[in-house]
Order: sequence, then C-alpha cells, then structure tokens
Amino acid sequence: MSDPDPLPPPMYSPEVRLRDFVENRKFVPREPRPPSGWYVASKLGVCIRANYYRYVERLPEPQDPKFVTERAPVGKAWERIVLDWFQTAGLLKSSTDEQVPIQDPELRLRGIIDAVIEDEGVMVPLEVKSIDGVNGNGYSIWRSRPKPDAYLQLQAYMLMRRVGHGYLAYSSTQDIGDWWMWRVERDVATQEWIRNRLSTLEVYRGLEYPPPRPVKSPSEWKQCSWCPFRKPCWEAKQ
Repeated sequence: MSDPDPLPPPMYSPEVRLRDFVENRKFVPREPRPPSGWYVASKLGVCIRANYYRYVERLPEPQDPKFVTERAPVGKAWERIVLDWFQTAGLLKSSTDEQVPIQDPELRLRGIIDAVIEDEGVMVPLEVKSIDGVNGNGYSIWRSRPKPDAYLQLQAYMLMRRVGHGYLAYSSTQDIGDWWMWRVERDVATQEWIRNRLSTLEVYRGLEYPPPRPVKSPSEWKQCSWCPFRKPCWEAKQ
C-alpha cells in the first residue's frame, strides 16, 4: 500500500561539485538548546500517529540495541570524517565537534544541524548522512536521489532559518572516498506539508487523543512493522 499521507515530490539539483563552492564558509554561533516538548525536524516524516505518541504523549521509545552500539557510532564517525574534509578544504572555519541547535517557537519545532555554512552570502544548513555498504538496491536508489526523510529534515531546517537552499552530503560507510552531495532548493509544497503536519498535531494535542490510524491494519503499511509505537497504537480503542 502506498503512503496514506504522501509528501510532494522532492526538488533538488544533480550532484554539486566542491570546486563550485565559494571558500571561507563558516559555522554560525551556537544557539541555546530549546525546551522539551517540541517537535523534532528529523522525525516529521513518520506516521502522524507516531508523531503524536512521540511528542504529545511522550511515550518511551524503545531503541534497537544494535543500532545504538554499532550502526549509530559508525555513522557519526563517518560524518565526522566528511566534516573534517570540509574543514580541511577551507569550507568550514569552526570545530567539527560543534553542531548547531535550531528552534522555531512559532512552529514548536527544533533540531540540530550538522553544520551551517556561508553560501552566496547566506548562512545555509548542511546535513551529512551515511549509507551502509556500496552495493544493493537501497544504495543505488539513494545514490540517485536524496532519501525522503533527509530531504524533509533539510526542508524543515531551511524553513526555520528562512533560507532558500541548503545542502545534503552522503557518504558510504564502506568507502569514505565514495561520497556525493546535492544542493536542495526551498520547496514551498513540502514546507507547507510540514506546517500542516505541525498544526494538525497541535489540534490533537488540545483534544488529548491521537489522530485516526492512517490504515485499517498494520499489515497494510510497511512503516507499521518497524514503528516503535506499534503496540500502544493498535491496542488503543481508537
């Protein structure tokens, strides 16, 4: 079954070559961390009911131990290597340890940007992602276009920073030399989707019950199979 709440198609350019970048880009000053209870940009693309359980009811979210102990550290290590490369190339002027917290009180939205760089006289977000392996169908798909969740996350950061573009950089965890990036333009339709998602969640926050399930059975939607809130969702009366 297709996604019952589909995102608009992404808008992005083919790979951006580093030689086309302007040097002397830099981090912006670190911003204060936002209060708890807000929505997080990196998780907006999941089912709206999962968003409700995560951010409104604030249910405990079980994590895959293997992801915590193995995959996440590897991904962060490769991210650090890529950012070090940017810094060595003169594209970053601050510590690669320093990510950039961001928040928008109007939207109740927050996030942590991997880096903010100066591009065309504007401070724009740069997100670095890693992909396992160098073979297989998943790798070839994300080698040809940005992953939808990362694209949505970057659009949310662009919305919060009120900028017209940003960058997504990918690397393979198997070969740091195998990395690529896209310049992503502001996408009005996707940013409107983000606003609608947040405003709908606020409505159900006031009603104090979750949004309707988008499907009649968990077998109808692949996302249900890995959702950390599957059990409370399908045990609830509505």
